Amino acid sequence: MKKRLIILLSAVFCLGMTAVPATAAEVQKGQDEDILRKLGEVNSAENLIENYGSFSIEDITYGEDGEEKLFIYVDEDRLAREWPAGEIDIMDFGQEKNICSYDPETDTLYELLYGDNTLFEQMVSDNRPEGTFVFFEGENVVADENTDEGRKIVTETSWEDSPEDQKELGLKEEETAKFEYLVDPDTFVLKELTLSFVSPDGAERVAVKEIFTAGADRYELPEKYQEMLQSKDTRKMTLVMDAGTEQEETFSKDIPKGVAAAVLIPAEYVLYDDEACTQLHEKNDNFDEDQTLYAAKQDEEPLNRIYEANATEELLKNHTNIQINGTEYYGDEERIYFCYYDADMSVIEDGDSNVQICENGDVYGFLADQAAPFRGLCMDGTYEKYFEEPLRNLICLKPEGERVISSGEENGMLTVETAMNREDAVREYPDDNNITEMEETDLYVQKYAADAETYEIQECFEYIEKADGTRKLIRESKLSYDGEKYEVSEELKAQLDSGDTRTVTLIADPGTDNEKEYSVSVCKGGIVQIILGEGYSTFYSDEACTQVYEGTADRENDKTLYTKKSQD
Repeated sequence: MKKRLIILLSAVFCLGMTAVPATAAEVQKGQDEDILRKLGEVNSAENLIENYGSFSIEDITYGEDGEEKLFIYVDEDRLAREWPAGEIDIMDFGQEKNICSYDPETDTLYELLYGDNTLFEQMVSDNRPEGTFVFFEGENVVADENTDEGRKIVTETSWEDSPEDQKELGLKEEETAKFEYLVDPDTFVLKELTLSFVSPDGAERVAVKEIFTAGADRYELPEKYQEMLQSKDTRKMTLVMDAGTEQEETFSKDIPKGVAAAVLIPAEYVLYDDEACTQLHEKNDNFDEDQTLYAAKQDEEPLNRIYEANATEELLKNHTNIQINGTEYYGDEERIYFCYYDADMSVIEDGDSNVQICENGDVYGFLADQAAPFRGLCMDGTYEKYFEEPLRNLICLKPEGERVISSGEENGMLTVETAMNREDAVREYPDDNNITEMEETDLYVQKYAADAETYEIQECFEYIEKADGTRKLIRESKLSYDGEKYEVSEELKAQLDSGDTRTVTLIADPGTDNEKEYSVSVCKGGIVQIILGEGYSTFYSDEACTQVYEGTADRENDKTLYTKKSQD
C-alpha cells in the first residue's frame, strides 16, 4: 500500500470516440472511469497544495506481527515522514534546501551535507509525492452511496489485475482486493481509504487503512530538536571533493553542535579522513568539533580488469582447471571447503565429507548426514546452475552495488578492496547467514589479491566491516590453476554403480501441453535429490497435483512424483 501512495501517480484514461452504440456494460465502465478519474484529479498533490496548502496521510498496515504506521506530510516546499520504527526525516526543497533526520535507536539528529547539488535535486525528485491516488486497469466500482461520514465509493480488483504491492501485503489468488474510498461529498477530497482482502466466502480482512487530511498543519520536529537545529552554537563541517585535482571543489556548512552530519556523495566516490585519501573515514561520535572530510572517485579500472580476466570462459582458455581451497567462519564455527572446475566437471567438497559432483549432465555425490550417496534429477535449465556453483566464490558474478574502496600492491600482487552495503549484499547473497545478519550500518568488504600481469585472482578475503571500521573475517579462499584432474573416489563409484537400483520419476505439468517426464536411477539405499526448475516449488503424490508429497524414508522402491508450475 505504501507504493500506492509513494509512487503517487494520478491515472489518466484516454477515451476514444466511436460511432457504435455503447452497451450498458460500456456505459457503466465509462461512468466508473469518470468517478475514478475525478478521484485522481482532485487528490493529486498539485491540486491539494494549490487549494489547501498541504496534505497529510496516516498509513496503517496490518500484518501478522501487528500494525505498522507511516505518516507523510507534504506542502509546497516540505516533505516529512515518520516511519514505523520512529525514524523521522524532513526534506525542505524550497528557498531553504536542507534535509534533517532523526534516528531514535541512537537518539541522534542529523543534518545533510552534500557534495553535489544535483544529488540533492535527485533525492527530492525521487521522494516528493506527485499525487495521493492511483487506480488500476480492472478496478471496478461496485458501490457508490452517501453516508453520515461522507460519500463512500467501493471498488474491487481481481487478483490478476492487482499490482504486486497488494500481493506482497498478502492478497491470495482466490481473493478480491476491495477498496473503500470515503470522500467529501462536495469537494471529492479523500478523507479515508481502506484496503481489504475478500475471500470467496465473503470474509474480509483489513490490510491497510489510510487517513487523509487536506490543509494539514505544517509538520515540525519535536520542540527539543527544533531548538537544537536553531542553536547558534555551531561547528563547521567541510567536504572536499576530488582533493588535489583540477576538479577539486569544497562544500561547507555550519551545523549546530550536538547534531551529526549525514554526508551525501555520488556512488562512485568514497569518504576519507585525510587529504591524501588513504584513510577510510571512520564514524565519529564527536558532534561538537569542526571536521573536514575528503571524497575521491575510485579507479574502477583494476576491478574491471579482474572481472574480465576471471570470467569462466576466459580462465578456461588459459588453464585446464581451477581449484579453490577455502575456509568459512560463522560464529564459533569454521568450515573448510574445496572446489574444482574444468570444462566438463565441477566439484564441491567440505570438511564433513559431503561431496557434490557435476559431470557431463549428471549430478551425484555423497551426503554425510545421511551416510548415503545421491544422484540428482535435474529439470530443464537447472544442471548449468549447479555446474557453475563452485565458481560462485569468484568475482565473475559481478555483484550489483560492489564499489572499489581501495587498490594498490602487496607482496607483488595487485590488491583491490570493494564494499557493498547491507541491502545490496543481501540481495546478491540471500543464503549467506553472515550477510543476512549484517546490521544496517555494516559493509560487506571483499579484498582480491590478483596476479599483477594477468589479473587472475590468487586469493580472496571477505569481511563484515562495522561502522567503527573494525572487520570480522567471514571467508578466505586460495586459488590455484592447472592442478591434477579431480578423481572420484572408488568407494563412491562402487556404491553408485551397484546393479541393484531403483528409479525415481518426476512428471512436470501433468495433463497439459507442457507435460514432461524426467527420471533417474540410483542404487537402492541411495537418495535422489530433485532439482526443480524456475516456477516450480512443490511435489505432489497424485497426477491431479492436489496431494502434497510429505516425503518418505523409503529408499528401496521406485517412485513417481508430480509437480506443476505455480500461477504467481
